[in-house]
Amino acid sequence: MDIISTYWYLWLIVTMVGYGYVITNQLKRIKGMMNADAFSDVEKDFFSGMGPLLIAAFVGTGGMIILVISIILHIISYAK
Repeated sequence: MDIISTYWYLWLIVTMVGYGYVITNQLKRIKGMMNADAFSDVEKDFFSGMGPLLIAAFVGTGGMIILVISIILHIISYAK
């Protein structure tokens, strides 16, 4: 538990990188769909290649969970 609470900034970076990748990639997809012609398959364009996005989202979520745990551990250590 000391490792988790000591390296809180690492979990913040992991969270931001994971969510940042997902957000920027999805914004690029949405921008591409806005410029697409009327005959393109929107669902196919939007949901293709979702594997890396799901992995990045899980990494970001895991980083956020560990970040919350580290904050709670810091609060407990200061309360002692």
